[in-house]
Amino acid sequence: MHMSFRLCCFFVLGFCGFCQARPAPYSSCLDDAIPEATWKDLVSPAGESYPIGMWVNDWAAGHLAAAVAQIVIQEKLGFKVALKGSGGVAVDGFFALTGCVFPTNSADRGCNASITYVHINVEVWTSTYSGDWDQIQAQFPKMAPKTLGNMGYYGATATYIPLEVREQGYDSEGINLDFYRDYNVSKKNPSKFFAAPSDLSVARLRPCNETALMLNKVMRNYLDITGDAAGVVGSAPEITGKCWDTYFWYAPGCRSQPANCLTWFTGGTGWGMFEMLVKATMYNMPLATAVAYSFADYARLPTTNDVMLYWWVPDPTFLRLAPRRITFPEHDADEWAKGNRRTASRDVSIDKHVSQDLADLAPDVQEFIARLSMSLSSMNDMLLDQLNTEDSNFDVACRWLRANEPSWSAWVPEKGKCFSQFGIYSEQTQQFLMKRESAGSAISCRACPSGFFSSRLEDGQGTTFICQPCQSGSFQASGASVVCDPCPAGSYQNETASVSCNRCPVGQYQDQEGSNDCKMCPAGTSTGLLGSVSMSDCGCKAGSINIGDNGTFNCVPCSEGLDCPLASRIEDLKSGQSSSSEFVPRIRRGYHSTMEEPLEIFHCRPEASCSGGVPGTCANGLEGSACAVCPLGQTQGFSGQCVDCGATRFALVAAGIPIVFVLPILAYYLSNLDVLAKATPFKSGVMAISVGLAALQILAVVGLTSATWTTSVESTSSGLQIMLLDLDTLGVTCISGRGPLARYLIGLAVFPAAVLWLFLFWATSSLISRHGRLGRLGRCLRPWTLPFTANTAGLGFQLGFGTMAAIALKPFMCFLHPSGAYTMTAYPNFICGKRQHFIMRVFGSGFFIVFVLGFAVMCAFAAWNMPKWSAGKQRARLQSFRFFLANFRFDAHWFVLVILFRGLGFALAVALGAGTPPVQTSLASLVLIVYGLLQALWLPWKVPMINMADMFVNASLVLLVTKSIQTDVDMEAHFAEVFSVCILGFMFASLAMALVLSILVLSLQCAGIDWSPVLTLGGGGSPTTISQALKQCAEDLLSISETELAGKIRSANVYDMQTVTKCIDLLAEILPNSSLALNRVSTSRINPKLVNQQFSHGSLGEAYEAPALVSQLIQLPQGETNEPLGQPENQAEGSEDPPPEDSELIVRVPL
Repeated sequence: MHMSFRLCCFFVLGFCGFCQARPAPYSSCLDDAIPEATWKDLVSPAGESYPIGMWVNDWAAGHLAAAVAQIVIQEKLGFKVALKGSGGVAVDGFFALTGCVFPTNSADRGCNASITYVHINVEVWTSTYSGDWDQIQAQFPKMAPKTLGNMGYYGATATYIPLEVREQGYDSEGINLDFYRDYNVSKKNPSKFFAAPSDLSVARLRPCNETALMLNKVMRNYLDITGDAAGVVGSAPEITGKCWDTYFWYAPGCRSQPANCLTWFTGGTGWGMFEMLVKATMYNMPLATAVAYSFADYARLPTTNDVMLYWWVPDPTFLRLAPRRITFPEHDADEWAKGNRRTASRDVSIDKHVSQDLADLAPDVQEFIARLSMSLSSMNDMLLDQLNTEDSNFDVACRWLRANEPSWSAWVPEKGKCFSQFGIYSEQTQQFLMKRESAGSAISCRACPSGFFSSRLEDGQGTTFICQPCQSGSFQASGASVVCDPCPAGSYQNETASVSCNRCPVGQYQDQEGSNDCKMCPAGTSTGLLGSVSMSDCGCKAGSINIGDNGTFNCVPCSEGLDCPLASRIEDLKSGQSSSSEFVPRIRRGYHSTMEEPLEIFHCRPEASCSGGVPGTCANGLEGSACAVCPLGQTQGFSGQCVDCGATRFALVAAGIPIVFVLPILAYYLSNLDVLAKATPFKSGVMAISVGLAALQILAVVGLTSATWTTSVESTSSGLQIMLLDLDTLGVTCISGRGPLARYLIGLAVFPAAVLWLFLFWATSSLISRHGRLGRLGRCLRPWTLPFTANTAGLGFQLGFGTMAAIALKPFMCFLHPSGAYTMTAYPNFICGKRQHFIMRVFGSGFFIVFVLGFAVMCAFAAWNMPKWSAGKQRARLQSFRFFLANFRFDAHWFVLVILFRGLGFALAVALGAGTPPVQTSLASLVLIVYGLLQALWLPWKVPMINMADMFVNASLVLLVTKSIQTDVDMEAHFAEVFSVCILGFMFASLAMALVLSILVLSLQCAGIDWSPVLTLGGGGSPTTISQALKQCAEDLLSISETELAGKIRSANVYDMQTVTKCIDLLAEILPNSSLALNRVSTSRINPKLVNQQFSHGSLGEAYEAPALVSQLIQLPQGETNEPLGQPENQAEGSEDPPPEDSELIVRVPL
């Protein structure tokens, strides 16, 4: 029974095979097909007949392309076609056309034949196997196939997404899911539109250990390119991809949260996986890679899950999903050669191949294959049709041919009969022909390409058309045209057969059509854009302006401060608008010119005085060539706006008269308070004000530099010009007039007048004293002493020394305007070099020599000799320079010279570098840096808090003055402004903090609370503790021999020895009655008792007492002393008798 069943099966299967082997009768596809009976075979030179062999590549597009070519060759050209193959890879077709007997057998393809029975191969991915192709060409030069070019479309293996997914992303959140940047997880969240790894059935997936993740070479390359060590495991050379959840590899973009990963899906063992690993890491894409277990799973899973696909085209697998390719950066062949796959893959040309002998056996068939060209959309249409209908390749190809005859009719060769828009073409020479007689047998009709037009030709054979090139001055862009178009105005073409015209370059124009060149703009002019159509489009080049009349051109360069865009005209500059151009010249902010001389540009100081725009425009009501003065009858207010000289102005000036009388008296008494080693709260406030005044003078002098500063620095410096005795805001110009000479001399006379006024008070006091006393009034008006009066003047000079130096040097600070004029920096309207300027320089030089240098030399002399005067008890001289010791430590009294150096040096830096900002800022920075170094080294102020504030303020000034924060073309202006505001804020905050702390400690003093930790910043120590330590030290010193002590001191460091010396000086000062005071080692410290001690009767004047009100305000709390200073106990209060010569009669207002 079993035998009978097997035999039955055998006969049934055999019958079925017999039925399948019999070819079905051929049914024509095309209506005008050549009958099958007339189809012919190829005939070899040896007389052998055989059909044309058509190799079929074993993929859907390969089958359909072969079917299309088969139908046309059979039904339009009348040749028999035998389908050969099929081959699973393109290289099989290479060997088939070479004549190899076993083209699919990679072990032995049998390539020794001299004849081939396979002649055509379409839909070939040649470049994928370029190495095999080159090898065949070299090994079988007589039999190797040749390529006839592209099929009309390109293949690609890339990453795609379904159309529906793309539309969802765009419609819901505007995400372009077909663009790689929108997958950057730091910017977008694309994963919500895709299936997560957890959504997939792992039964359809291949485990990681069966995929390309296990390839050492691949993953080593990945690690080298991306540096993603967390994505691999192992160590070189055994490196593999890291696997998560058995089936997935997670990209860095979602590795920490796999639920946020979207699935990238591929087949095989990981087609395209290495490429996608690199892209996902490089572009921060939240991917999880997954590999299908089989091809069936590869085709099925994306239909039920929204995933990112690795796919290739043309291919029908996912056509129903209408996938869209994700765009990555353009393919970089060099990077791909190095293994870096971050750019897009290269599209592959899909080619047509023929055997070498087909041109001889059937030239028209080869011509047909050469012409065969279809679009990718056409191929996709056929693939989708077959997918939907499941019809045979023949039926699908036939339907496409019948529905698209215009698309393929040109593939069929004709013999010289061409129609309009076409021309005669030689397939042998690959050129268009001018007549049929020269065509030979291999002719066809082709549409005239771009740059040609189709021209009618009448010859002996009838009417046809030829393609002729467009002449110069014309073009044809579209192709298949019957006429060439003339180049429009604004363009030209100087060559034939052109597909376009060239726009006239910048600087040229063309006002006519059909031209083969352009016309040049007049000299010095140009056009703003390409393709100008008239000479009116020409204008002066950027940086120059036209001063010509009546449409003529006379271009002159624009100077600094004038913005001259293209086509600038002087009429437009004056009016501020242009009727012929969108570009309007304008004066920049900070510059000015008059309407009469609009090109004579002046630089305004400060820049806010000039708003720019049209000539003659000044801000705040100012006028003049540099917008520096107010109109007659007006003066500048505190806001900078010009205001009328009314009664208020004169009242403001008159109000200063009482101050002139009161200020010297206050200055005398406040500047001659006791000099103490330990500063009191009131004195610390005075020090803070001194630091602030010096800083404000520096900021005011900054306004005299030629540099361009930020708005905040400029406005601050401008508002502080009163520190340089620029008294315009006080209404002085209402009395003196607008003339700079009178204004300058008034400012110059302030200091000499103040000194004379002060000494006039001293003389008056002495005169009153000689003519008798005036009762209680006389007691309050004790005669002033000459040394204390000199000290008051010296302190005033010290506090205003920077102002004095700047005022003296103002006439030497001239700067160059863009117009070529030199004016004074302080008076921008005043031209340097004239008679009045000479007078200013004479007075300024005299003031500089007598008052500035004279005072500096006097102070240097005093600083050098003060230790000698102290040792010699020359009280009068010491008391004349008490301001050396009032604020500074006794061993740093000379630091007054450093203060003077900074004020003088800063002013000299501005004067020496006038007109050259880098020189000014460099020298000024050097001065400030030297001051900062000396200040930090010596810490000269008596109060640590003031030392710190002074360092902060000076550091802020250094930062402001350095060139790095100036506004220039190489600097971002907004940053410079913010930086300047921060530095100014820091500087003023430091000064404010010092004043606030001084007020605080003064309040603590009044409340009887210990205030010293605030002023000393927590430094110092308890006097009791220090005295106990000194006592113990004295006992230890007494227990050691002098020889042994000298030996130990000899081995000490030089700085330690200096410290010991200073300690001895201090102890000598503290213990005046000890033998130590008689054997001072150093004279670097000044004895404050000599400075504070008053003269006795019969000397230069009587001792004075401060007014009671001042004493009450600034005295120490009751019971607190600041020894060793104070009134001697043996001197009765109110006693008229003179004190002993060595006693200490001092003001009872210790500070």
